[in-house]
Amino acid sequence: MASENNERTPDANELYAQLQYLQQAYSQQYEVLNQSIDNYTAMQIVLRGNIEILEGSKRMEGKEILVNTEGGMYLNAETKKINSVITYIGAGYLVEQNLDDAKQFFDDRIKKADELMSKLITQRQKIREELADINYRLGALQAQGLL
Repeated sequence: MASENNERTPDANELYAQLQYLQQAYSQQYEVLNQSIDNYTAMQIVLRGNIEILEGSKRMEGKEILVNTEGGMYLNAETKKINSVITYIGAGYLVEQNLDDAKQFFDDRIKKADELMSKLITQRQKIREELADINYRLGALQAQGLL
């Protein structure tokens, strides 16, 4: 009986080590997914804010506004009739768009972010399930006293 336990112990120890490795790898993937979801959520907040600004742009015509020039500096400016905006489209490119096209551009980016977030959330759920299974198997090995 004692020799049977000795024969099984190396396999159990190896399995336990493999499960711990998988647990760590999945935990890291889970954290990366959480960070990505947080980043997309923050991006969506900014995009929705841009849409709100575009929708309220007519109310801003002829008003004094503060323009952020980055680096903590702001300029006082007075708006004129707002017919178009300059939109950053990525890779260092800016384009001039009318208000409706700019709003559509931001709506499209929000939809793409929603789709990506949905995929990330699905992946996160799968990893959560894998982690639960690994934790159960680690606990079972410990409970069996095979280590």
